[in-house]
Amino acid sequence: MGNDTICTLIQDMLPLYIDDVISNDSKKMVEEHIHSCNKCSETLERMHVTLKNQQIIEHEKSAIQVDYMKKLYKYQKIITILGGILSFIVGVMLPVLIFSIPIIIDLTNGGIPEYKIARINLVWYVGFIEMGISGLVFLGLYMLFHYFLKRRK
Repeated sequence: MGNDTICTLIQDMLPLYIDDVISNDSKKMVEEHIHSCNKCSETLERMHVTLKNQQIIEHEKSAIQVDYMKKLYKYQKIITILGGILSFIVGVMLPVLIFSIPIIIDLTNGGIPEYKIARINLVWYVGFIEMGISGLVFLGLYMLFHYFLKRRK
């Protein structure tokens, strides 16, 4: 066998040598040849450099993907919180819009009559309770809706 043929065989075995999936006898033969042949030694070095560059590129790509996922998670979290706050506010305002009672002030008799003051106090107490419950219900519905949407993906 000529020297070119041996170099061709060794270069065919270099990827297996790099991945360390070659038999011990073949590994010994490749190492002996690499020490005596500059061409095959340079080929092996280029393969190592190429492999290292590919690993660096893959690492950079994965780092970019991780950064993107972190930003996406952050924005989803912000949107979820804002949606929860908005649904709570809508829930709180709903009883006010539905059950608001106009209060007529009788200025001719010197102000608000006593029975209207009692009615106003009762409306405020009941209204606050209704607003809180309604806000919590809307917030709960929003969170359930958000949970099922997230689970569906």
